[in-house]
Amino acid sequence: MRHIIPVFSLVLLFASCNTEELTLNSKESATYLNVGFGSNEQQKMDIFLPAGRMVSTTKTVVVIHGGSWTSGDKSEMTAVVDSMKKRLPDYAFINLNYRLAANNTVNVFPAQENDVKTAIEFYLSKSSSYEISKNIIVLGASAGAHLALLHSYKNDPDKHVKAVVDLFGPTDLVAEWNEGLLQQLALMAATGKT
Repeated sequence: MRHIIPVFSLVLLFASCNTEELTLNSKESATYLNVGFGSNEQQKMDIFLPAGRMVSTTKTVVVIHGGSWTSGDKSEMTAVVDSMKKRLPDYAFINLNYRLAANNTVNVFPAQENDVKTAIEFYLSKSSSYEISKNIIVLGASAGAHLALLHSYKNDPDKHVKAVVDLFGPTDLVAEWNEGLLQQLALMAATGKT
């Protein structure tokens, strides 16, 4: 009789928990570093999955570094990801690299745009094995913000993007080009070089 009471108490405890609570408590957080999503060495991402994640509710924040499309690395956004993980402990995060343009001949645009699209499609194709929903937030800084906007408004036909965060990203490249050109002409005129 003395052994039946503790066993009965455990049975009652488990019976009072629903299946979702048991599943939620059984999943541990997971981190996957330098996951390849293409054949180029730069096409890598870090994936951070929270404990207790569920396909029905766990959203993902996609983080994209800046660097004028020609420099930068996902490691520059590590502190941002770490900070957001503390504030949003129920969210998954991916921090991705993309091919960098060089010499106006290597990895020219739209290589970077295509990499963001490919990385997100790759990640979402594994939503059931990662146990995350397909709802995402895309956040980028500078050139990464430009890529975040492009993905969110141009390359998301299934409407997985629920929010986009633009941290000082360029939005009117034609105006910026023309302004830079006008500044160059003004400088040439001021110095007498035409």
